[in-house]
Amino acid sequence: MPDPTLDTRLGSFAAVLADELPDTWTSTWHPGRGGDNDHQALTDHVWGMNDVADALARHTVDHCAVLSRDDGIRLFVADPLGHGEGYLTVDMAPVDAPAEAFRGVREPEGIAVAADPFSAAEDITHDLLPRYDKAIAQVRSSAARLTAPQAADPERVVMIWSGDALIRHSSSWTTSPPPVTRAPSGCRRRPRRRPPRGGHPCPTRDPRPCG
Repeated sequence: MPDPTLDTRLGSFAAVLADELPDTWTSTWHPGRGGDNDHQALTDHVWGMNDVADALARHTVDHCAVLSRDDGIRLFVADPLGHGEGYLTVDMAPVDAPAEAFRGVREPEGIAVAADPFSAAEDITHDLLPRYDKAIAQVRSSAARLTAPQAADPERVVMIWSGDALIRHSSSWTTSPPPVTRAPSGCRRRPRRRPPRGGHPCPTRDPRPCG
């Protein structure tokens, strides 16, 4: 049996707001604490450093709603703190990006909106979402660079002389290949003659034996 004391106004507001925002959004209402409603796990993903985010971090959230767009970004909606009217709407950080991807990215910051979902949708569309989309794009770009596979070492191409021919040789050496010497252009190196065992080479070209 539904609890007659349960305040459903925030859930109704979030449902209408989701229909009024551009693109495709869905609304999930998280009622009073207990059961599977871990509000702390949701507020931990609130993204921002302004007064709205600070207030949510300092106070207990009794119930809230999360709006999710079809590309994965989320908005956190909660009652105002104190005796204010309207609702707090705060962007939520993407959960699939590494912490290093947020470095240097300016938080989009949340805003307080009126309790009228139609005017709230206009404020979110023209104020919060442009900053949110820009920050999300920067985070995803950084995350893509951080998780991209390392480029393979470039292939080394070595040109080697073999006789009078210049041969192309591909290699994956990580160190420099051994130097290749080449005789001056138009010349051939004559192979050196080794002296015979037990004596010196014959100083003459006479085919007769030395002696």
